[in-house]
Amino acid sequence: MYVRISTVRGAKDIDGLAAHVRDVVLPQVREQRGFRGLTVSADRTAATAAVLTEWDSEEALRASAGMAAEARQRALPVTGGEVSVEVLEQVAGAVREPAAPGCALRVRQVRVTPESAEDNIAFFATQVVPGMQAAPGFRAVRYLIDRATGEGYIGVVFSDEAALRAADAGFEKGRALARTTRGVDFGETSVREVLLVASAER
Repeated sequence: MYVRISTVRGAKDIDGLAAHVRDVVLPQVREQRGFRGLTVSADRTAATAAVLTEWDSEEALRASAGMAAEARQRALPVTGGEVSVEVLEQVAGAVREPAAPGCALRVRQVRVTPESAEDNIAFFATQVVPGMQAAPGFRAVRYLIDRATGEGYIGVVFSDEAALRAADAGFEKGRALARTTRGVDFGETSVREVLLVASAER
């Protein structure tokens, strides 16, 4: 599966963005072949919001590029700010319970060498994900990556921010081990509120 992430920095109306995506963008994107789902999340303190769309294949994602570009332009008068776009592959993940508005999402930048990407993806799926799933309040996790650069994100959803913060102390041990034994570089972290979750179904 592939995803497109449109991130708005300096957003002036985050709730307006979520409403615009729900009422205007979602009906359009549901008409696109290969569309799987959509999530809107935001860090209100940082005035940052992100719209993530999921696609069956890279081909389906690329075919929707024109529609997506037009939708971003139409949204800017609502949101303000500046938009950046990333295309990544989802290479691992798990869902205990689907994310829902009000859940807490932590997005962490992660970087591996392209040569070690496959091995690290397998390690994450078989060794890291089960530990995450055991944490109270866990909802879902996904690992997104650009295989050519080794750069990407790990996004984990919990029922609320308290559960996320409680689990994070335990996860830090795993991150320290990944740094020292697997050469994984962890970058910027963002904690966000999930504002909208929608599937391809109407």
